[in-house]
Amino acid sequence: MTVSDAGTANYADLGVQVFQMDLGNFSNSGESVSIEDGFGNLLDAVDYDDAAPWPSQTVAVLGSVLVQSPDGGCSTLELIQTDLNNDDADNWQASWVDNGTPGAPNSSAFGCADASSCNYESGAFFDDGSCTYDCIGCTYVDATNYDAAYTIDNGTCEFDLTDDCPADLNGDGLVTTSDLLQFLPEFGSACPE
Repeated sequence: MTVSDAGTANYADLGVQVFQMDLGNFSNSGESVSIEDGFGNLLDAVDYDDAAPWPSQTVAVLGSVLVQSPDGGCSTLELIQTDLNNDDADNWQASWVDNGTPGAPNSSAFGCADASSCNYESGAFFDDGSCTYDCIGCTYVDATNYDAAYTIDNGTCEFDLTDDCPADLNGDGLVTTSDLLQFLPEFGSACPE
């Protein structure tokens, strides 16, 4: 990641290497940027701008308008496909996350926006229909319809309540006098209606 001021608090705890431009700074109005190796060989170059066709201030998606400005308003430009031409404005987007996503996959306005799904993406502003629900079911191990593949319980657990030994009142697996002693104090008492 390259920034005009690597010492700012925005990038202090990223866990990735941040390079600072040593000549001037980004103008937030478009310019040329190149990356060279230690021997001066050009690795990559891009001429970007803050005007069309480059990502602009407002984005209208599915009837909603979001303001994402890569023009000095905390947003940054993100390369969409690293294997495509970096000089193509269509291969860049304004970050959906303030200060960008250095050291992590680029942001996206699209994804699964349903928090109850298996693949919920907290950063998704628009649901793209990719939500899945195949991890939702009964997660209680003692239930008759338990499935270890489920990770989110949906309250559909079923239990077999038949008792193979109803006379074992204390649950020790045996019918003995201790079961009788539990029963006798209740013998003859009236049940509530």
